[in-house]
Amino acid sequence: MYIYLIFPILILIALSFLNKKISLYINSISYLLFKSTAPGIYFYFLLFLPGIIIHELSHFLTALILLVKVGDIRLSPVKDDKKYILGQVSYAQTDPLRTALIASAPLILGSLIIFIIVSIFLNVSSFTSFSTLVLPPLNIFFIYLVICLTNTMFLSNQDKKGLLVIPFLIILPLLILYFFNRLNFIQIIALNLIPIAKTLSLSYLIGFIFNFLFFIFSYFIYLIISNIKKTLA
Repeated sequence: MYIYLIFPILILIALSFLNKKISLYINSISYLLFKSTAPGIYFYFLLFLPGIIIHELSHFLTALILLVKVGDIRLSPVKDDKKYILGQVSYAQTDPLRTALIASAPLILGSLIIFIIVSIFLNVSSFTSFSTLVLPPLNIFFIYLVICLTNTMFLSNQDKKGLLVIPFLIILPLLILYFFNRLNFIQIIALNLIPIAKTLSLSYLIGFIFNFLFFIFSYFIYLIISNIKKTLA
């Protein structure tokens, strides 16, 4: 039963892998066609713009709630140290706990929004309802939002640096509960998290299916253009 708690993590790992591959092939196709990765970066930016906006707003709002001074907000592709960044929120240095919360905000808020969309607006609560999902225009819009979020809620390298305190925040309470012989409390929490984990798994699965199809599509487009270039060379 507790295996359901692992499913969202496994799907997120697969999503992250596919997302990187898609980005790689989009940039490769862009370079083959235009001798520059910039058009591919802008295509990716426009395709997933709603998710990018939510990603940066989550940093911004979390910093404001935690009373951390916020600087510039950037919502456009910008080349920084030979790499493009799709958006950025600068904020003042603060303690490790608030830094970790601000850094992890896109993943937390993105997952919360996805959960709300899928469980309330799409009313998907099981694999049966997922397999019979109808696609009226409004549902297509919500599915598009889920796809955008599942491709943009991952943390940047800069965000990941602020997560060093997270393992301690998880392990320390578990050790305290274990020390005071409150493992039954952990079991109660886990049992209550299982329905949430199931819905999140279904939610992430929507993004995974799109990413998998998009990965196959971009891969074959890359092969076709690459072969044409070799033939004409």
